Amino acid sequence: MKETIKLLFLIGILFGAMFGLAQKPPTKPKLEYKCEVLNVYDGDTFNRCLIHLGFDRVELMSIRLARFDAPELIGDSTEVANGIIAKNYLIDYIAKNCQKNKFGNYLISIIPIALDPAKRIIAELYDDRGNNINDIMLKSKNVKPYTTGRGAIFKQ
Repeated sequence: MKETIKLLFLIGILFGAMFGLAQKPPTKPKLEYKCEVLNVYDGDTFNRCLIHLGFDRVELMSIRLARFDAPELIGDSTEVANGIIAKNYLIDYIAKNCQKNKFGNYLISIIPIALDPAKRIIAELYDDRGNNINDIMLKSKNVKPYTTGRGAIFKQ
């Protein structure tokens, strides 16, 4: 009798796996928030954003785009020039692919990952169509992906 039950159990698992009836382990949901962009600092940082947390709660914070580093806007002239190009690319992309609210601020969606030492939210950003803005910036070649160091843990 025990062997029959064991056999039926194994057959049930086999058929469940074959027909997609087996339960998958639950995944942790990713929190997504709407955000109003007030100011773009450079190609990887929004230094003023209103993040809508729900229940009419809004926080003013800075957002750092995950997985890459943009050239700085201070330093030698070549880096500054490349930094301006990266910043303008990000601004132009958001202007073309994100809606404005009634106050004239662009709206994006963010999935926060962590806080960096400067208390900025490190996040993945998305436009109105669900395109990942971080991926768009990486494909533009105006920024450098993290491979080691402080940003490597955010590389996907």
